[in-house]
Amino acid sequence: MNTDLSAIIQKHLDVFYEIERRDVVFRRDLSGEERRIKAPWIMAGRSALANEEEAVWRRLGGKSIDPNEALREITVLMESYYGKPYPL
Repeated sequence: MNTDLSAIIQKHLDVFYEIERRDVVFRRDLSGEERRIKAPWIMAGRSALANEEEAVWRRLGGKSIDPNEALREITVLMESYYGKPYPL
């Protein structure tokens, strides 16, 4: 992750922490085997969908979207990664 992207995330830690919380919710119903196969979003989702997620963060940093929209868009990416809708 480059430094300007890190700075954007640092300015929006509330969004970052909510993404971490949502990751826990996505993973809570996975079996032990599924957990071994599917790494947490923060670890693997970022690499699998890095370009898409980075684009969301950059739009948030550029103020073309607000934190709620960024969270909604990243949640959609997480749904794709986990193969199921966000349950809450």
